[in-house]
Amino acid sequence: MTYGLNSSFKRQLNNKSKNKRLLAVIILVLIIVFSIVLTDREGGATPEELVKGWMKAVRKNEFEKMFDYIYYDNKKDKDESAQEFKKISKEEKYKLDMLKSFVNDNEIEEVKMIDLNTFIVRFKKINKKDNLDKKYLINDGRSFLTVEKHKGKWFLKKNQLW
Repeated sequence: MTYGLNSSFKRQLNNKSKNKRLLAVIILVLIIVFSIVLTDREGGATPEELVKGWMKAVRKNEFEKMFDYIYYDNKKDKDESAQEFKKISKEEKYKLDMLKSFVNDNEIEEVKMIDLNTFIVRFKKINKKDNLDKKYLINDGRSFLTVEKHKGKWFLKKNQLW
């Protein structure tokens, strides 16, 4: 009779450990899923990573993705800016060409800290065959972009590209 109780006890213990393992696996999967879903995909982890991501989006003509690298206070502002960009890219196509030209002809030269939440990313020209100075992307003639930290991520300062 004790043999039957011992066997029953072992089965219960075995089932409990299986349940604990199953529960641990489920919790682990949920943590992974939530971390993927809830991770904010906008911005960048560092100022340099941010600018490289933005330049990659421009090179690939992923102009909608380009707005993920620019800080906006809310989605409405971001959508309005994207609509303005679409309008500019149709009506003033040369500005879009200048943007592509800048990204293709320049690379990051220096990332300089202004304060804890602001960096300036300077560019240098890599295409030296061209006699024309193509450092005219940014509407006021600068050859740098300002990067700011918001909510723990880095973003391009808005209103400096067009």
